[in-house]
Amino acid sequence: MPLSRSARVSNVSHVAAGLHGLLEAAHEAWSAHRAAAARRREDAKSIAELAALDDLMLADLGISRSAIPALVAGTDGLRVP
Repeated sequence: MPLSRSARVSNVSHVAAGLHGLLEAAHEAWSAHRAAAARRREDAKSIAELAALDDLMLADLGISRSAIPALVAGTDGLRVP
């Protein structure tokens, strides 16, 4: 028995709503991926800039070379004013 017009419209609406939700989730995942990639690029740039400083300058700043990655990641407990 064929579906009535209202049943067909209802089915299409449900499919469209599901597709919209799927596309929205994919967009959010892609946006999160792009944001994480941007953070990694910025972190790499910061690490490279600090690593380019000579040992005396790092010592004046109170930073050891081995602490640079943790400092950039914010996991060293130091707070930047």
